[in-house]
Amino acid sequence: MNEVAAPYTHHHTIALPFLIMIRCILRSFIITLISSIVIGLVILSSPLNAHAALTPTSGNPLRETINNLGVSVEFNVSDICTLPVYGVYQPGEDRIVICQQRAGQLDGVEYQWTERDSVVLRHETTHILQDCNSGRRGDNHLFPLYPTLEDLRVYLDGKLSEDDMIEIETSYRESGADDLVVWLEFEAFATQNNISDDAMAERLQRVCKNI
Repeated sequence: MNEVAAPYTHHHTIALPFLIMIRCILRSFIITLISSIVIGLVILSSPLNAHAALTPTSGNPLRETINNLGVSVEFNVSDICTLPVYGVYQPGEDRIVICQQRAGQLDGVEYQWTERDSVVLRHETTHILQDCNSGRRGDNHLFPLYPTLEDLRVYLDGKLSEDDMIEIETSYRESGADDLVVWLEFEAFATQNNISDDAMAERLQRVCKNI
C-alpha cells in the first residue's frame, strides 16, 4: 500500500439510495461467520480504481503490522483465486489471501506487486479492523466501523458515488450477501482508495491493540 490509488471522481452529497435497499436499521450489527466463510473483494468494474504502477514487495508497514497481529498474508492460493475475487480475509483462519494482478500461475508464490494488489490489501485490512471492532479478533464476528446510518453516510460522502454503491450492493447480493455484509463492504470500498499504507497501519495498531 505504498501509493494511494486515485480517488473516486464523484464527490457530491450522497442521497443514499441504499437506505431503501437495506430496509431497516440492521437487526444486529454482529455477523457470525463460520471459519470457511470469507469476506472478500469481488471483481467489480469500477470501484477498485487502481493504477498499474509497480510497488515494492518488501518493507511495507501495513503488511508488517498485519503480520505482527498474527494474521498471515498469502498469495495466489488456488482454492481462493479461482473464485471471482481479488482477495479475501478469513477471520477464522487468521489470513488474508491476495490474488495478484501479475501472478503467472496460482502456485502460492508472491509475484511483483502492482498498485491493485495494494488496494486489495487495504480493502481486506478494513475487514480486520471490523473484526477487531467486535471486541475480539478472530472470533468470526465483524462489527461496522460506522455503526449508524448517519455515521456511514458521512463517511461515504465523497468516497463512493451512488453508482459505485449500487454496483457494490448488486454484486455482493448476487453472491448471497445480506444487509450487514453489504454495510461492511461499503466501508471497505470507501477506505481502500482513501488512506495511505502508513495511516492504515497506524489505525490497525490503534483499533486492534490488546484485542
